[in-house]
Order: sequence, then structure tokens, then C-alpha cells
Amino acid sequence: SIQRSASALAASIEDGRFQISQDNMLPSNILFALYSPEGVWLDGNSRFMDGMPPHPGRIEQTHYNGHFHWLALDVPTSLGLVRVMISSNQQAVLERMLIIWAIAFLPIALLSFFGGRVIASSAMRPIRMITKAASQLGKGDLSGRIMLTGQTDEVGELVKTFNTMATNLEQAFEREKQFTSDASHEMRTPITVIIASAEDALHDDTAESYRQSATVILSKARELQKLLTQLLTLARTGQQQSSMVLERTELAPVLRNIALEAQDWAAAKAITIESVLQTGVFAKIDLMMFTRIMVNLIDNAINYSPESSKLTITLSGDDTSAVIAVEDQGIGIAPEDLPHIFERFYRADKSRTAGTAGRNSGLGLSLVQMLVQLHGGEISVQSELGRGSKFVVMLKI
Repeated sequence: SIQRSASALAASIEDGRFQISQDNMLPSNILFALYSPEGVWLDGNSRFMDGMPPHPGRIEQTHYNGHFHWLALDVPTSLGLVRVMISSNQQAVLERMLIIWAIAFLPIALLSFFGGRVIASSAMRPIRMITKAASQLGKGDLSGRIMLTGQTDEVGELVKTFNTMATNLEQAFEREKQFTSDASHEMRTPITVIIASAEDALHDDTAESYRQSATVILSKARELQKLLTQLLTLARTGQQQSSMVLERTELAPVLRNIALEAQDWAAAKAITIESVLQTGVFAKIDLMMFTRIMVNLIDNAINYSPESSKLTITLSGDDTSAVIAVEDQGIGIAPEDLPHIFERFYRADKSRTAGTAGRNSGLGLSLVQMLVQLHGGEISVQSELGRGSKFVVMLKI
């Protein structure tokens, strides 16, 4: 740039002056002057270069007042010397930037430090809340929840998942507490009867007393055995699911065999079992578990049916599902009790226990529902007080 400007200026000299045309405009930061051979200023836009020693043909770096750096070029002409200078103040810029950074470093560093702490604290607050809640959870306090609103990122999803997990754990723990309490209560009655019968036999050592006590003890021991079997089955839900062997099986022959066996149990109450079974209906079942489902449903129907009544087992199906129904002519279930009959240890005292005290643990239907769900099926009930109940099991083909 300085060379082009110097050449243009040297070519434009006429009558001892610069004649710069509009077509030959110079950069705005150019300083130039024309000196006579004696060093007298003749023309130009600046005179602060007066007195500088000439350096013809070489670009030299110089400075002015110790602050501003310049590049200078002297071009000899017939009239003397054309001197051109362009500011070269990179060093000054660097020095200014150094001063600015030195001044700004401390507030920037403080702002970065404290701003970073504020941002980090805000970002880590949900993590600290999760850590605290997890610590409380580990100590057995399952009521703790993380109250965090407006967080929709990954941390928000983590908090939502944690709260869901804590809720599920609390509910499971409460169910287990209730289950333990109910199981203890259910076992306390037969154990008390067994102890009382044994004490009666010891005080009255007649053969008849022994016989009566042995009969009661045997009955209650069988109740306990049935209760414990059902409790173990319910407690091993996960193990049973992993050990299930599902096979595509025609249901009519299986149900026919179960009905024939159940007729022996129903004979004590002169109950007739009728089977209406559609042939060619298949479903994927675990034979042992399916048999337990049907045995529990039939046993439940026999327990709550009057003498000389009828119990009907039906089977129907299509291309998507198989439907098994067990219908009795028993005492029925009150509408307010229907939503609860599959709950563990629930017994509808007003409608379902008349004349059957001590014969039902309240676990049979809960067990049935669990086994049906393990098969991927559904169970429902229709009932009317005084007219009987109908349990319907639907299994996918």
C-alpha cells in the first residue's frame, strides 16, 4: 500500500506540487510530503515528518512521540524527495489490549467464579434433592418425595422416575404390612382352636373327647395347610412366572376332567355340576396353574352354593380368545363388595360368609386373579344377591 501510494504521488508532481486526480485516490491513513533536495517542505498533507533522515528506496519503521509506530518510504524525484508514511500501530493496539485485559481480568474472573457457582448450584440442586431423598429412602422413610416443578429436561425425568419408584415402594411396603397382618390374623384363629382342643382332650381323657378333639385339630390343620399353600403361591409370583411352561392346549378335555373330579367334592352337598364345553377351543396355558385356577373357582362356587343346587361350567371361543365361565346358584355378592372380592383376605361378610365361617381364607380369588394374569388373561365377575355368581376367565388364543 505504501509503495503504490509513493509511486502514485511521485508521478503526480507538477510545478513543485502534488496533482492528485479523482481516479488516483490515496488511502485515508496515508501521510505524505514533498521535500526539496535541501530538505525544505514543499507540499503534502503533513509536516510532522520534517527533520527525519532520508531512507531512499527502503521501507523503514519509525515512531512518533514514543507511542505511534509508522512505516516510512522515501522516493527520490527530480524535484527532491517524496516521503510517504502509514500508521503501523499493532504494538500500540497490543499494549492497549494488555492494559484493558489487565483491568478487566479481576471483575471478569470474579463474575465467572460467582456466576459459575450460582449456575452450578442451580444445576446441582435437583441432584442434591435426589441424594437426600434417596438417603431417607435407604433409612426406611418411604414418604419422601422430591418437589421440583417446571423441570422438563433429563433431570426432570429423573425426578419423576424417582418419585414414581418411591410411591411404588411405599405402596408395596404397605401392602406387605397389611398382608403380614392379615396372614397373622388368619392363622391365629385355627391355631387357637387347635390349642384349645388339645387342652380339652388333656383335661377330659375319654375316648370320645380324644376323637372330637382330633377331628377339630385335623380340620383346623387342613385349613392352615391350605392357607400356607396359598400364601406361598402368592409370595412366589415372580418365580412362578419364570417357571411357567405355556403350551397350546385344547381346553375341553382338561375342563371335563376337572369337572369329573369336582363332582366328588360337590356330592357332599348334593350339588350337580353341568359342563357345556365347546370343542376345538385352544389356548396357551400352564396345565398345573390352569388346573389350580379352575379348582379354586369351582371350590369357591361349591362353598357358597346351597345344597341340591346346580353349578355350570361353560367353554366358548373364537379366533382371538377362549372364555371359561363358572356359574353357581349361591347366595351372590352384594354390589358394594364386587370391586373388592379379588383383594387378599377380603371376605364380604354380609353376603358371602353365611354358613361358611372358617372355610374360606379370603385368598382363593386373589390367587385365581394372579394366576390368570400370569397367563396374560382377564377375570371378571357378575353376581346378584340371592341368585348366584358367574366368574368369567378370558384367555388369549
